[in-house]
Amino acid sequence: MPDQFKHLWPLSEDELKDIWNNGTIIFDTNIYLNIYRLQTKEREGLIKTIENEKILGRIWVPHQVAKEFFDARIKLIDDQITEAKKVSKYFNDIDVVLKNIINSIDGSQGSNSVIQWDELNKNIEKVLSEAKKRIKDDIEKYPISRYKDPYLDRIICIMRGRIGQHFNDDDLRDLFKEADGRYSKKTPPGYCDNNKEGENKYGDFLIWKQTINEMGKRNQHTLFVTQDDKEDWWLLINGQRIGPRPELRKEYKAETGKDIHFVSYEYFIRGITKHTSVGLDDQSQSKIVEALKMDNTISKNDRIKYLFENQMLRLVMENWFLRNYEQNTIDVSTDSILNTDDSKQTCVPIVELMNNYPTTDLRIILDVANSISKNHGYGWIKRNQSSS
Repeated sequence: MPDQFKHLWPLSEDELKDIWNNGTIIFDTNIYLNIYRLQTKEREGLIKTIENEKILGRIWVPHQVAKEFFDARIKLIDDQITEAKKVSKYFNDIDVVLKNIINSIDGSQGSNSVIQWDELNKNIEKVLSEAKKRIKDDIEKYPISRYKDPYLDRIICIMRGRIGQHFNDDDLRDLFKEADGRYSKKTPPGYCDNNKEGENKYGDFLIWKQTINEMGKRNQHTLFVTQDDKEDWWLLINGQRIGPRPELRKEYKAETGKDIHFVSYEYFIRGITKHTSVGLDDQSQSKIVEALKMDNTISKNDRIKYLFENQMLRLVMENWFLRNYEQNTIDVSTDSILNTDDSKQTCVPIVELMNNYPTTDLRIILDVANSISKNHGYGWIKRNQSSS
């Protein structure tokens, strides 16, 4: 195979085996920061993996990775505690919303004797009370704060003696200029961060340049472990990661004479167990992998926010509409709003929900209107005040 095209073809099994067994291991900033994002067991499992003597001896830390880690650590710790307090508030909101819904349903049922409303309210109150107490206890017992961090010393031990040299001010000015030129041509890596403020947009580029400089001196292959899934690191085809960007493989080879291989933490665990004698607990590692998966998914805190803000909002909106409107004899689809001029007459749920919740995302309004039509029928008129 002509050498000038080698970066366009996958590494051979022998080449991969050489990298897995002998290459320098570099973890990106997020791998270290994830120590603070995981639950206790998974956090301990991740840091023990990095501390494994057969892995630790091969680790090198670009100066930019260490800088980003220490710059972000305190804010990340504070954010974790802040988000936990938000979850506590969400449970208080749920308590109020559910009680209001049950009370409104209870009132609309009149003398219905099937559902024991008082018992239902007591059960809900008990469950939510226990959940809120557990959250409060977890926040109070959380072992990490900006002033007390039992993991910091271990991370310092991992990095001690392994952090590369920083660039001086003159070098940085030249590198920033080089990065701007590369970004304008969408030459990887780093151009996906071009919208960040100030020097933050150069972080990935500096990690890359520091890696090339150091590995050129060491004359070593590199195994680069990253949770970054952007296109300026990975070759993406139909949304799937195929491997490192060929341009990066070519540049690394030209500058160092060696090969570089990119893997996510998930594939790092699989590969390090397959290709080397490092033994890791499969069960604990699978939990870490699951917790670290970030590919095109909403973060855990965002999922909580979505659940308690959007999903509960849907319940509140639907409940409000059913308390204030009753079915008419007209039978029309909510889709008719797209095809008629007199949509206020033919699509009451959408129009009235938009009027009452003017700042709500239209997609949520459409979902609620469709749910009302699907579950309760079409054609609505405003209830008499006495019947609502």
